[in-house]
Amino acid sequence: MSVSTIGLPLACAGTGTAYSWTGSAGVSFTSAFGRAVNWWLGQGTSVRLTGAVIGLMGTGQVTGKLIISPATGAYMSFLSAFSITGIQAQTLASICSLGVVAGASTTGLYKGDSIGVATGVDLGKVTLADPTTLAGRIIVEWGSGQIYGVCMTSLASALASGASVQTLTGIGIGAVTPKGPVAPWPGGGASTSTVL
Repeated sequence: MSVSTIGLPLACAGTGTAYSWTGSAGVSFTSAFGRAVNWWLGQGTSVRLTGAVIGLMGTGQVTGKLIISPATGAYMSFLSAFSITGIQAQTLASICSLGVVAGASTTGLYKGDSIGVATGVDLGKVTLADPTTLAGRIIVEWGSGQIYGVCMTSLASALASGASVQTLTGIGIGAVTPKGPVAPWPGGGASTSTVL
């Protein structure tokens, strides 16, 4: 998995420190969120990219870099929609948003197939980011860290929905390498990829 198994939790926890969300409970909470997002990005079915490829005709393999933008507002919207408000809501939204940016954008890679181009460039866009799978994983990670509470299901759903919207801002820039013969003619095509 190219999204480091420690990169996102440390990014979340480190970002939390900058926002004065310290203490073992805060670090455990954000680290569990980070591990859940890490698993979700790299498990291969919940996050997908679709792209356009240009280059020389044929079929190829796409390998590229995933870039995700901050989206604190998305987290705030979902926290509010799930009636999770209070003085820590903005901080939690910032921690989660910046943690995903730091973790996924620093090491996030994607790989897939190119139809129509054997060698060239790929420009991709995240077109699928399933929040339901992520919400379930967040609850599992919190449970493994013995983090329980009355509103954990709502909180997990809100954070998963925010992470999903944020991930949908993601773009990919990559290269296409040949899988077979390369035609000497220029062409274009499409790619489908998953995060590694």
